[in-house]
Amino acid sequence: MIIAFKILIIVGLLKILMLTEKPFLCSGIYTGIAFIINLAFGYSLLTAFIFAAISFFTASLYFWLLNRYQYGLPYWSILIAGLIIGAV
Repeated sequence: MIIAFKILIIVGLLKILMLTEKPFLCSGIYTGIAFIINLAFGYSLLTAFIFAAISFFTASLYFWLLNRYQYGLPYWSILIAGLIIGAV
């Protein structure tokens, strides 16, 4: 269930990225959601911040790459690889 939720969030953020072309907005939203979910699962505040920082850097790279390569094979490769990695 969590995997499907993560994929739905990423798909929604991809739609936002297509409309705004602001990758750091999408990574900030993703980080905020990840931070709240980590706190809801009972992680300490420090641990949630560490996971949020890691999530921000990886999500920023992912959304920046998607914004950079908007069309063609690189876009679809990055998109599918990110969905698979995000599901794990």
